Amino acid sequence: MTSSANAGDDIDKLHLNKQCLQRRNRQVQDNLHLVGPIARHYARQTGLEQDDLLQVGCLGLIKASSRFQLKRGATFPSYAKPHIRGAILHFLRDRVGLIRLPRAVEERAMRVIRTSEGVLNASDALVVHQYRNKHQWVPFNDDLIDETPEGIDLVERSDDWGRVRTTFRRIGSDDQQALQMVVIDGMSLRKTGQQLGVSAMTVQRRVKRGLNSLANELNGGQAGV
Repeated sequence: MTSSANAGDDIDKLHLNKQCLQRRNRQVQDNLHLVGPIARHYARQTGLEQDDLLQVGCLGLIKASSRFQLKRGATFPSYAKPHIRGAILHFLRDRVGLIRLPRAVEERAMRVIRTSEGVLNASDALVVHQYRNKHQWVPFNDDLIDETPEGIDLVERSDDWGRVRTTFRRIGSDDQQALQMVVIDGMSLRKTGQQLGVSAMTVQRRVKRGLNSLANELNGGQAGV
């Protein structure tokens, strides 16, 4: 009788886990349109391939979905955008120089610093944080939720999320590990290489190869190798 009860509990847990996974996958698919404008923005600023930044942003969206909880009244898009940006910025850290803040952001930050007399709201805190740290790379802070409208057009929603998810599971374990450590966990190429016992250049090649695999799926086999 006890064995039957335990088996029933295990089945219930598997069912709940499957439901949670399906709900999370739907959440990611429904919000893929958030990634394109952010990837396009940083591609214009840095001159890097938009496809690469798109794949990195998708991984940031996955990370946001796995961590999201209804708290402080934040909606999922407002929670996900900083994670998408954070993943892209971590990716850019080892590839380009410092990202220049838009003039509007700098002006707003200086205005807030001059006039603020108390605790800042979330969006003002984010702007000031970006301004004060514009000359260095800092870890992404989950508590800084961007509630400011970005004024960027949404791209069409993608129906290719299933292919991206399947491809990520299929890519080689070395490439998958490099993507996890560099893109999702935000580690530098050098530190990742030290932990894996390989050179930073090898880590960079693995990240590039993994991103190309994802890009090939999204672009129907058209991405470069």
